[in-house]
Amino acid sequence: MIDNDSRRRIEGWVFLVLFCLTIPAANWMIGHVGTACLSDGPCVLPVAPGIVAPSGVMMVGAALVLRDLVQRRLGAAFGLGAIAVGAALSWALAPAALVIASTAAFLLSEFADFAVYTPLARRRLVLAVVASSIVGLVVDSFVFLWLAFGSLQFLEGQIIGKLWMVLIATPLIAYLRRRDERLGLSPARTDELMSTLETLKNVTTGTITTMLLKKGIRHAWMKGAMPLGFTGKRVVGPAFTLRFVPVREDLATPESWSKPISTRGAIEDMPENCVVVADAMGVTGAGIFGDILCMRMVKRNVSALITDGVMRDRHGVLATGLPVWCQGVAAPASVNQLTFVGWNEPIGCGGCAIFPGDIIVADDDGAVVIPKDLADFVANEGAEHELLESWLVQEVEKGAKLPGLYPPNEENKKRYEVWKKSR
Repeated sequence: MIDNDSRRRIEGWVFLVLFCLTIPAANWMIGHVGTACLSDGPCVLPVAPGIVAPSGVMMVGAALVLRDLVQRRLGAAFGLGAIAVGAALSWALAPAALVIASTAAFLLSEFADFAVYTPLARRRLVLAVVASSIVGLVVDSFVFLWLAFGSLQFLEGQIIGKLWMVLIATPLIAYLRRRDERLGLSPARTDELMSTLETLKNVTTGTITTMLLKKGIRHAWMKGAMPLGFTGKRVVGPAFTLRFVPVREDLATPESWSKPISTRGAIEDMPENCVVVADAMGVTGAGIFGDILCMRMVKRNVSALITDGVMRDRHGVLATGLPVWCQGVAAPASVNQLTFVGWNEPIGCGGCAIFPGDIIVADDDGAVVIPKDLADFVANEGAEHELLESWLVQEVEKGAKLPGLYPPNEENKKRYEVWKKSR
């Protein structure tokens, strides 16, 4: 059974190869395929009644969609690399003017795509692909026609032809989105997300709960999930969820551990650097994981395990080095009181709603969940809050009185800004 990380990479490379091939294919078609080939211009195809466009338009429309799929599976850098490879292949198939024009058009539309696709893709993949493709096809059409032919004669046809390909591909994008959600297949991490996670590594869970309170979120700290046998660690990462329900004696058996829907199967789907959050319903009479399963999680580069339940094999679990936040330990196995039913779906843990991909931060004060759409806000505001508190601590150490300092009045806010600039 292929795990999600491998599936994401394999599909990404397939999309990448197809994307690379569409660029030289589009350039070759312009000079060789069409219902008519103009003497001093491109070969053209009809795209609507009375409207024609250079024949490579269909390939370019497909490329705009494939580009976004590459970014989702492998990251934005691979899309830029594919344009370079496609341009190199095109030199053997098309005139230099066409290659230069198409490469420049793809690059400019790629940068336009970053502004549209990247922020939308976190929430609505289909909208992100359609919107970014429309923006990209307009930019691409203007730039390509002007550089390749010095004219915008076929602009209307270019836009319509590419739009046809985007519309044809939309059902496939919708299917991939539903399938990704069903399988728990996460997109590749972006540089923006990595920067956010790095910032959060320096923000305490206490500060995070305060920042979330500004957004009206009061249930972010998972009750009962506390560090097991260590101190001084902070982990940050996207949530990978596990769900247990009350025990069903005919289903919760040692034999169930060998079935496809099992904790063993879930572990093989865990992506690198995720934080596993297990909904154990607060049950403290049966340990959900022991040392062997935790060691396998370590080998898969899982960042941490958080649960409102308990563990078993305490000594062995600690020896694996996997950071665990839980309510304690119990000798009985999970099947004594719990039934495992699934992974990477919405769960409740310690009184908090956890959705796959939410950002988890855990330290000595416990574990908190940040809704993924608020991660940037919490990281930026939280980092500023931590800096302010470091200044406040210095002032208190100097003997300053708390009234007017904590929280700071206007005078102390000005003093803080001066201190911040002088750092």
